[in-house]
Amino acid sequence: MTPEQAEKAKIRAKQELETFSIYLDQAIDELGGVLTSREVFLAAGITYLGAGQTDIHAAVEGLCEQIQ
Repeated sequence: MTPEQAEKAKIRAKQELETFSIYLDQAIDELGGVLTSREVFLAAGITYLGAGQTDIHAAVEGLCEQIQ
């Protein structure tokens, strides 16, 4: 990995952590009084991954439409 690639990876990781933090804050607000801290963290993680999957699916659909 070149230094430029490493720097880009660090920037991307920081952005993703900021995004996950939003999901975690929301999960704490909505579920913090009901679930354990571990369960809240898992709920935020599942929601974050689901949103990522939706983004990927939409991108693939867009590419398929361009090909056709």
